[in-house]
Amino acid sequence: NAAAVPDHGGEVPTSSPVMLRAMPSRAPTSMDESDRDAIVAPSISGSDTLTPSSNASPDDPSNAPFSLAPSIKSLEDSSEPTSSTTDDQILTIEAPVSDTPTKQTTTLAPTSTAPSSAGPVSARLQAAIGKLSDLSGEDVFNDTSSPQFLAAMWISHEDTLQLGVDDPRFEQRYIMALFYYAMDGNNWNQKQGWLSGESECYWFGIDGNARGCGGDGVGGCIARGDFVGDYDKICRLDMGRLNNLYGNLPSELGSLTEMRYFEIQDDYILGTLPQSLGNWKQLHTFLIGGNYISGGFPSTFEGNEMLGTIFIDRNRFNSTFPNVFSTLKNLEWLDAEQNGFKGSLPASITSLKRLRILNLNDNSLTGHLPDEWDEDNLIEDFEVADNDFEGPLPHTLASARFLKDIHLSRNQLTGSLPTSYNNLGSLEELYLDGNQFTGELPQAA
Repeated sequence: NAAAVPDHGGEVPTSSPVMLRAMPSRAPTSMDESDRDAIVAPSISGSDTLTPSSNASPDDPSNAPFSLAPSIKSLEDSSEPTSSTTDDQILTIEAPVSDTPTKQTTTLAPTSTAPSSAGPVSARLQAAIGKLSDLSGEDVFNDTSSPQFLAAMWISHEDTLQLGVDDPRFEQRYIMALFYYAMDGNNWNQKQGWLSGESECYWFGIDGNARGCGGDGVGGCIARGDFVGDYDKICRLDMGRLNNLYGNLPSELGSLTEMRYFEIQDDYILGTLPQSLGNWKQLHTFLIGGNYISGGFPSTFEGNEMLGTIFIDRNRFNSTFPNVFSTLKNLEWLDAEQNGFKGSLPASITSLKRLRILNLNDNSLTGHLPDEWDEDNLIEDFEVADNDFEGPLPHTLASARFLKDIHLSRNQLTGSLPTSYNNLGSLEELYLDGNQFTGELPQAA
């Protein structure tokens, strides 16, 4: 009896949360938490830094996108190729003790990335950094192991397209290389095309279709217009599930302002969501369930009129319940179960007339349930089990004529079951166990 996925032009989320119809109502995880947390994350030992290897084939980034390389200053001062290691030296990546999810220990054999003529290469890299500093900031490029520096090195020296810094696509292509390095792309399960010489519109996860996005001849991009300086703009990023992405989403992703569809589920996204993602004014589907994201949901999404589906379930969000959700007037499906959201559920959530599925099971929400529903609400599935709600059941919920499933188990609700609930003609499932209700159950009409 799972509710239907909202219509987004034929694209269906690849990991729609399963609506379990026996309590407790929890979306199934793809692996045990103990298994996820048992994997060890790498940290680089010693003072050496990692940069892209010019010896790796650009058409096969899986060979080895990392190697020991000199800093920017050493590139400027040197006129001969240098190498910070001998052929038989091995760089060992050790596993530190950490509270964050960690991945398996890896050992890499470094190779030199020093160019045959350091002068011209250094000039090209410096030009790239100068161009990209407005986007990423200047200081980040002083760290030669940062994802931003690695991406700048790649687009300057290894990318076979060798775009000029004034090419309209230069920044977009840099952002996607940055995403690759920031999310540990060398260890992804699927990465076809990434860091290759073909257009970034055809790299795995970008290539494809979404509502208003992609198609023949443009991959996963919006086709460029006829005016000078336009280019094919990325409008989708669908890395699917269990693809072994690991790291913090770079804030530079927010510059991809044509983004329509974004999915990374059951992976290892860490930290908080960048506020810059609110620049995605055309975004209609946002699926990031089953990661390790904390903090709150970006307030910069406020008033987004396109956003219809949000899966942020099975993360570590721990803010008060975001008021921004109540401003998304076309929101149809919000799944935020198994997080640590606190505070009350605002009455303004009932103003979302198109909201059909609301799943807030297993959070730390308190206060009274909203009681301002009416017959214009399209809500079908209302799930708030395993929280700390108190007070009586909302009488106006009976006005929601399409309501099929109500999951209220294991809260602190009191009072009796309103007789108006007999009028819920579409009701199929009602879970009230684990509360403090009194009185008699009304007879079915």
